[in-house]
Amino acid sequence: MWAIVVAVVLQRVSALRLDECNSTALGMESGAIHDSQITASSSFDKQSVGPQNSRIRTEIASGAWCPKPQIHSSSYEFLQINLVNNYIVTAVETQGRYGNGTGREFVSEYMIDYLRPGSKWIRYRNRSGHSLMTGNHETTAAVRRALDPPIVASRIRIVPHSKQMRTICLRMELYGCLHKNGLLFYSTLPAGSRVGDVDFRDNTFENSDLYTETGIRRLFLKLIDA
Repeated sequence: MWAIVVAVVLQRVSALRLDECNSTALGMESGAIHDSQITASSSFDKQSVGPQNSRIRTEIASGAWCPKPQIHSSSYEFLQINLVNNYIVTAVETQGRYGNGTGREFVSEYMIDYLRPGSKWIRYRNRSGHSLMTGNHETTAAVRRALDPPIVASRIRIVPHSKQMRTICLRMELYGCLHKNGLLFYSTLPAGSRVGDVDFRDNTFENSDLYTETGIRRLFLKLIDA
């Protein structure tokens, strides 16, 4: 039993190498992500607050991306980043519109949708099943939120959310690393199992095929574009 547990932990850590991904910015601030890779559902004004202006800690034009309509709880406005290849995305960092001191808009809550080749858009949920991420409460400070579990995706959408009608603007960065070697499968203990403080309940990956073999639950993860 303990051999299985150790093998599971080592295999997952080795395959995903998350410690190598957590501190690496994917290129919004540096420009490694090109303007052509950044799109949006709408913009209040394409030139001054279009998606190309959404680079974190950067003052371009009017200082952020701002969607055309105000945001409310049932809105679906988004900023989309095309990473081209599959990446392991471990964190999202957000910032409001500073606009050389004139900006007052920020995103207090947001959701994340993501896409891999061959899949449909998926709404991200953390290990607790929550989809809403906490963003900013003012325009200047950048707020970074870790993704647990991380996302494997080639496209990411940041979907601002607000309980009240409000104008929002956004700058952002993604953290992670290129997904080179796919995790084809790993084994876990039976559903709902715990060993000490370690939780082996497996409810964080989508698009999976489950079957039981000799009492061990095996989860095949579709992390590679077939």
